[in-house]
Amino acid sequence: MRFVPVKTLDQQGVLSLHRVRAAFVRQRTAAINTVRGLLTEFGIVAGKGIQRIAELRQRMDKVGGDLLPDEARAAISEAFEHIDTLSTRIASVEARIVAWHKSSAASRRLASALGVGPITASAIVASVGDGR
Repeated sequence: MRFVPVKTLDQQGVLSLHRVRAAFVRQRTAAINTVRGLLTEFGIVAGKGIQRIAELRQRMDKVGGDLLPDEARAAISEAFEHIDTLSTRIASVEARIVAWHKSSAASRRLASALGVGPITASAIVASVGDGR
């Protein structure tokens, strides 16, 4: 029978950062989908993805009040602000994860593999430990 070693407090802390980041990303995705859905009802569309949000916002701003009621514009603007806040928080959490990654020799070593960045490397090291 193989036993898994108990995670250190440091590992649990980094895993907490990863879970919070994942929750924020899910919330941002839901908010983006909400905005896209609402604007589609008024004929304002843009391609999928976070990189197209600015384009969607510009298209909403160009539309006059005859096609987009003030109430809808206010509600959707609130959702855009929520997306901006979540993006800021995601960046903040990612900065902490990267700082931990830089302080961990095992995480830096893992990130040297092709296609593995600091987020993935730190998640693996925090989940698995030393891998023995």
